[in-house]
Amino acid sequence: MQNDFTEYKALERYVLEHVTGRDRSWLLTHDYHLNADEQERYDDAMRRVLAHEPVQYIFHSADFMGLRLYVDERVLIPRPETTELVQWVLDDYRSLSGARQSVVCDGSKVLTMMDACTGSGCVALALKNANPAWDIHAFDISDEALLVAQHNSKMLQLPITLSHKDLMLWADEAQNSKYDIITANPPYVLPSEAKDMDANVLDYEPHLALFVDSQDPLCPYRALAKAARKHLTIAGCLYAEINPMLAEDTRQVFVNQNFDVEIREDISGKKRMLKAQRLNAL
Repeated sequence: MQNDFTEYKALERYVLEHVTGRDRSWLLTHDYHLNADEQERYDDAMRRVLAHEPVQYIFHSADFMGLRLYVDERVLIPRPETTELVQWVLDDYRSLSGARQSVVCDGSKVLTMMDACTGSGCVALALKNANPAWDIHAFDISDEALLVAQHNSKMLQLPITLSHKDLMLWADEAQNSKYDIITANPPYVLPSEAKDMDANVLDYEPHLALFVDSQDPLCPYRALAKAARKHLTIAGCLYAEINPMLAEDTRQVFVNQNFDVEIREDISGKKRMLKAQRLNAL
């Protein structure tokens, strides 16, 4: 009960910040009264919150690694766990020495990257923001999601190349573009896990981006491993979010494709992230 009250108060503060355009510290130090328009917007937003609608969808806004992204029901809301995946990439490629500093892979060429199942574009755009010289591409199977990613790219003035692709067919396409980095956040939630999910996720977020076929839950990762064998440069790396319940099985998918694999836990101690590096050329 205490956790529910704490969450409600946090949501209430979030709504107040967006309705008034003031940050939390300002609201805490000022005796501010909502005007009629603000009160109407506040009441409407709180009614929707109580109906379990995510506040990010109500205000079409989600913060991710210093970026404010547009989001709606066409895309997943960026998760804190995903920032950990992005941070892993940044740490590996030494881009933390300075924001907006380009990184050179081998002293002569700028890194190229593909973000699979990009959704809102959060991963691709966060990495582009940190490394503006990187040549970043991203794809999704959903045209609706690509419209959101395109909007975010233009709004944030972070140019990335977006395209429509099916992850399951990516490895078989005629084009053989090479990337130093592949990132991916494919659907990985098992349908059996739905009973334990909150209503604000289950009732509002796109199931296409959430759920995997229970008969073959590793299918997206086999497709990723196959595509990575074709599209990664010789020393390239793939970084992906994974289902903690299937972590070791997912590791084996990449081991079978001759990748060196590392799995990391997220801040909650769940095996959430995988890095796969090519051991040799095709």
